[in-house]
Amino acid sequence: MKGLSGRSAKADRKRDEILALIKDHPEFFPAEKKTELLSAVLSADGPDMLFGLAEGRDHGTDFPLIYVLLNSGSPATVIRKLESYYQYCHSSKRVQLVSGGENHLLIRHVSAAKQPISAAEDFFVCGMLQGLLRLAGCRHLTYRWQKVSDPKAFFYMDRYAKRNVEVAPFSQWRFTFEEFQRPAVIEGLDGFIMQSVSPLYPRPSSDTMSEIVESIIRQDLSRKWTLPDIAARLRMSPRTLQRRLQGEGRSFRNILNRLRVRRAEKLLIESDFSLTEIGFMLGFSDYAHFSREIKRIKGMNPLSYRMKHLRQTVLPKGRAS
Repeated sequence: MKGLSGRSAKADRKRDEILALIKDHPEFFPAEKKTELLSAVLSADGPDMLFGLAEGRDHGTDFPLIYVLLNSGSPATVIRKLESYYQYCHSSKRVQLVSGGENHLLIRHVSAAKQPISAAEDFFVCGMLQGLLRLAGCRHLTYRWQKVSDPKAFFYMDRYAKRNVEVAPFSQWRFTFEEFQRPAVIEGLDGFIMQSVSPLYPRPSSDTMSEIVESIIRQDLSRKWTLPDIAARLRMSPRTLQRRLQGEGRSFRNILNRLRVRRAEKLLIESDFSLTEIGFMLGFSDYAHFSREIKRIKGMNPLSYRMKHLRQTVLPKGRAS
């Protein structure tokens, strides 16, 4: 809506209806209404309007998801985070990273819903991916549409998979770029969400192994960290890392969950990010996982924890900064 405002008469006529729906569904906007809006814009204004929505936008801190995605060490990580977001929200329409190389990504747009992906949705998502990859640091980015005639080539990959996945005719794209240069500074990156710092290894010998692991995880709490990921960063085997942590009375899973919960506590108290946003920004697989971990450690669910502290203090206006 922000990208369309003032640029599409068709969208502006629907604005009041859309805003009313957003007010009624602050956490989850009805997907069919988004499809309806995009299709109306495609019919009235053509595909260029949908392609250009992500270009040159000042997203700002109204969209914390942008910062989570941009805090990535590679283009493939950007897309994997986007995959995680769709999974977190249990969205039936998703993007999938098919393959990636030093200078290319092959990405699919898939649906596990009965309603197939529309052409308008394909144009919009392709344009969104272009804008996102450029912001993330892909230089001289180009793309190519690939027609896929066999819908059986696509699968909904999580355990709640539905059969008979459908795709639109042009729901696969090959993005190529000459180089990837991650921005040294991401304007507006919120310190409450993540710490965008360069890893410095080897670490001082006075640091314990658990402290070193914590410092790596803090760089990007939204990432789906695994023990082998951390071990690879430290140039040691997963078994060696596990043994070192056990010697300090710690475990990788304990370190990861404690870091996420501590950051969640701060965000729940000091920001007005939604519970959905906080859970995703901190790398939980879905809201149920987020709520379960908060309750296990703090003895109450995220909403109850936030309301308890709201009664004790006044929530600052605006986003966390």
